[in-house]
Amino acid sequence: MASGYSYDSDEGRAFCAAMSALMTGVSYATSAEMAGELGAFPRHGENAEEMLRVMRNHRQAAVGGQDNYEGLSIIPWRSTTSTCPKRPGRSMPSAAWDLAVELGDKNGYRNAQATVVAPTGTIGLVMDCDTTGIEPDFALVKFKKLAGGGYFKIINRTVPAALKNLGYDESRSNR
Repeated sequence: MASGYSYDSDEGRAFCAAMSALMTGVSYATSAEMAGELGAFPRHGENAEEMLRVMRNHRQAAVGGQDNYEGLSIIPWRSTTSTCPKRPGRSMPSAAWDLAVELGDKNGYRNAQATVVAPTGTIGLVMDCDTTGIEPDFALVKFKKLAGGGYFKIINRTVPAALKNLGYDESRSNR
């Protein structure tokens, strides 16, 4: 939103895919680093080749490739790096997945599976996020009911940055 990309645009989808690939690649690289210190997950040894095949396929998907998938009958959706509007989004996911595969080959993985989702609910508020979920924001001002009673007013501070990135100047955004 802050960058001014529509949720339902090629650029918006490509940017979200790149950031999700980056976070997941870093998660698996961290898992492989932990395995170097603490050992891999139970029964990793008997699943190591298949686990590495999956990781290589994830890496291939992160760079938007359509070739070189291993053992897949259906090729994943293609998020091309050329449609990703932000430069770091083009190179950082592949670097994270390169490291995840390299360290996983060396150490195995501490976690058999990693799930990465943006901060949600109260955790998002504590982290000073403008939204409390991964879905599109539904209002500029929201009220969250607190478990102990009362309400918390949440104002989306991302809107001014989004307007600026869309070319609006401050005088037009105050109307």
